[in-house]
Amino acid sequence: MSIKTLISTTALIAGMTAIAPTTQAADWTLSTDFVGEYVFRGQTFGAESVQPAVEVSLENGLTLGIWGSTGVGEQSDDNGDEIDFYAAYSLPLSDTFTLDLGATYYHYPQGGDLLETEDGAVGSYEFSAGTSFDAPFGPSLTAYYDTTLENFTLEGGLGHSIAAGPKGSFDLGAALGYVDLGNDGTIGGSEAVTIGSLANSFFDGGTTVAEIEALLDGLTLSAADQALIDAIDLNNPALADVNAAADVLLAPAVAGDAFDSYTYGSISAAYSYAFSDAASGYIGVTAVASSEDTLADTEDSSPESSTVYYSIGLSTGF
Repeated sequence: MSIKTLISTTALIAGMTAIAPTTQAADWTLSTDFVGEYVFRGQTFGAESVQPAVEVSLENGLTLGIWGSTGVGEQSDDNGDEIDFYAAYSLPLSDTFTLDLGATYYHYPQGGDLLETEDGAVGSYEFSAGTSFDAPFGPSLTAYYDTTLENFTLEGGLGHSIAAGPKGSFDLGAALGYVDLGNDGTIGGSEAVTIGSLANSFFDGGTTVAEIEALLDGLTLSAADQALIDAIDLNNPALADVNAAADVLLAPAVAGDAFDSYTYGSISAAYSYAFSDAASGYIGVTAVASSEDTLADTEDSSPESSTVYYSIGLSTGF
């Protein structure tokens, strides 16, 4: 599965051949997706990105995988890298009803070492439980809880595939979700996320002083927070000053826009084609809408409540 896609398209639909002999037969899948915008649960996390993954599924219902994302193109300096490690277990309870359990560690390499958390800036742990049904439109409902960020997400999904010749199909999907940010946390829409990502890009040498100053001029801050920002010499920033100001840069950009929960919905359509029994590809488009400005225009980084992006993917199994 590709855990960082709002609607699972068909990147991992390839037929796979079990490896033998082994005590526990395993199916391996390698995949790579290219997305025009990195959107996860109704939030924009980056612009154009490449997202590779490797996954192994065992006969007993256990699945293990590693998923990654890295920015490409003109906005690549603004995109932080990400590596996710996940495990999932599917337990059929009847011919039509399945219980799905999962655990994921989200890691952001630029933030620090593997398995650190630092309040979510380096990584976070999430657990999930859900149900799926072998019924028309494949309904599913999953609850996610991030124990580091104390975020709760509830997401329901539907999907349907229409045959398009002996090797192709049109795949349709829809999702509706609710996110409670928890941890007494609020965000001020994509503007706050944008300020944080551009600030990180500046300290990595990807953004100019003028761009950062323009962003800081637009912030509404308390006197104490403003003093903290003013103490940074943008022409020669000290690491200690940068770390001290990080929370301010990622705080709500405009107090009136702050929120602690939101709902989102998405619809997707893709065309998938099986090149062989083991290899397949797809091209698709996804539209996402949010009750808050959690999305962003990837051209000018302005906050938005809706977006549309494309994706292309290849996968092979063995």
